[in-house]
Amino acid sequence: MDINTKHLIIAVANDCFVSCTGCYNFWAKDKKIISNDDIINFLNQIDSDKIQKLTISGGDPLVRSDIVQLLTRIKKLNYRVNLDTVGTAFMNDTLSNKNKEYITYKNPKDFEGLVDTLGIPLDGADEQTIKTFRTGRENLFSEQVRILQVLDNINIKVCVNTVVHRQNVYKLQDIYEIIKGFQKVKQWQLFQYMPIGVLGYKNRATFSITDDVFVEETNNLKKHVECNDCLNIVTKTKTQRKNLYLLVDTAGYAWVPKTSIEENFWNNNHISNDKRIILGNIKNHKDLDNILCFLYHGILVK
Repeated sequence: MDINTKHLIIAVANDCFVSCTGCYNFWAKDKKIISNDDIINFLNQIDSDKIQKLTISGGDPLVRSDIVQLLTRIKKLNYRVNLDTVGTAFMNDTLSNKNKEYITYKNPKDFEGLVDTLGIPLDGADEQTIKTFRTGRENLFSEQVRILQVLDNINIKVCVNTVVHRQNVYKLQDIYEIIKGFQKVKQWQLFQYMPIGVLGYKNRATFSITDDVFVEETNNLKKHVECNDCLNIVTKTKTQRKNLYLLVDTAGYAWVPKTSIEENFWNNNHISNDKRIILGNIKNHKDLDNILCFLYHGILVK
């Protein structure tokens, strides 16, 4: 079976501007995060033509002080780069949510030409709905709208990312009404909530929805939204995303959720868990064959 694992996600910051109660991430315990050289050396080992998408994430990558320098080096390697961020530092200096570190303002114009797409989350059309999933900032909905306004004046394609869960699944058209007016928002991705990771698994009863509900509500959305050739609406069930990603945490460990790779469907009773499989560390040359084997072929060697 060809699992077709071609999406690579590298976490470059061990901190964020918000706290997500359904977060799938495994926060690295090592406070010393992977260096730019570590990341570039790893990416140099990969055939970029075999990677559909490279996503730089975190935490939040804007927490990283040298994020522009890192992206500048990555851009020279011929990858299609997505930067997933809450975007808070695009507005002003601020404090991170987890470690309460002072994060300086990042000029979004500095990212022009360095990333192909900026991914910005928006999980609701009002403060209350967003707070059911993302916390840590008092007026996050207003901030996200303001960030989208700022990015409307920047020459970068913007993708709005929405985690569709039990608290917002019947409010998708309200979110559409918010984002449809932004010219730089070219894509809207709707992800079915996945009960993986420590928090994602712990809070699965609060957020999980069935495949049928996700498909029905996203199909209803597509039927009722205005005809808009400028906005590409992409829906992704948890089964479609299963085994699609290889993730690298901030300590350099390449990992995948501990889910069955023998099955092509998502079985909630069998697959939902809070564990992960570590394939090796990108800093260790001896681990590269194992990591690349999964990245290219979806095969676990050990």
